[in-house]
Amino acid sequence: MPGLFDAFEPLDPTSVNSLLDYNKKGAVDDIAQTLVTKNEFNDLLPATVRPTLKNRDDALRWLCDLIPDPTKRTGDWRLYFVKNYAQMWVKKKYVGSELLAAAIGTQIQAARGLKADMAYYTENRHVSVPANNSLRGEFDAHVGKKWQGIKQIGWRGDDRHPKLMMQSGFSPRVSVTSPIWRPQENNMDVDLDTTVCVARDIRGSAFFPLSKPVTSTWAYCVLIREGWNTYYLQKQLAAERGQTPGTAAYNKTVWMFHEKCVNKVEPVDIVLVIELERRIFDGKSPLSGIQFRLKDCTGRINGDTWAGLDGQQKDKVEQTVQQFMGSWYPSDGRKWLTYDGIVEK
Repeated sequence: MPGLFDAFEPLDPTSVNSLLDYNKKGAVDDIAQTLVTKNEFNDLLPATVRPTLKNRDDALRWLCDLIPDPTKRTGDWRLYFVKNYAQMWVKKKYVGSELLAAAIGTQIQAARGLKADMAYYTENRHVSVPANNSLRGEFDAHVGKKWQGIKQIGWRGDDRHPKLMMQSGFSPRVSVTSPIWRPQENNMDVDLDTTVCVARDIRGSAFFPLSKPVTSTWAYCVLIREGWNTYYLQKQLAAERGQTPGTAAYNKTVWMFHEKCVNKVEPVDIVLVIELERRIFDGKSPLSGIQFRLKDCTGRINGDTWAGLDGQQKDKVEQTVQQFMGSWYPSDGRKWLTYDGIVEK
């Protein structure tokens, strides 16, 4: 019997091309990061260049300056770099840098090899259901919807400063009309680059940024006006797999902190932001376990947005903030919060 996920629409060509370009430009970011963090790359840099590249932004500027035509160095030049990079850019500018030129070329060739017919792009699906499908009613009621009342409140963890985010809001890394579902067995979730993820439970936001072991970040309280109920999708997936709530398999499929996804969080939808301090069990990956607390007298509140909340919503936000303000959670230093709940380590 077909399930809800079988009804999802195939990824459209425009979204495929957006994801391809995004990944190709990301290859340039990866090269820049490698230049300043990996000895095998850094050692290949000319002696005059090496001390000037202190971080990824420095390395990106250096890569951009390799482009011979100055008119191509403006705007987002990275896609041009991928399409047109030639080893002579490096070799002509720096005598004896053949190995560096080749190393960059190898990375670029991998990015050029990304094709629209690769399995990742052909297997992905929109989080949507055709209008004539028998499951459309279920989708409208539970997945793609507008939320009202208390369900509008969510939390997002981000290490970008409130001065920036309260002016720009939050947008997906890749702009598509709806999130992309990854139906591959090892993923079975929304592609995080195509949506803005929000946790209904503030504890979920404390894991983010997931890829950086930073100890100081921010908890943004936001309004969820319209989006996709990925928590519901995960529960449906668990049901189709026959997984029982409370089991390890279920916990790996259904994120316990209630994820929702939206296409954008406008600046006006940021209610407040508070600095969040966290400890990471292994010092590297938040997935190994975290302890966190909110720091008093930090952050800011969006006065007009706060004033527009109803009493229930204000009470919910205040109770959440008070619960985690000042004191570490979990309070027992031997216990750590993980995706599977609190564990002792």
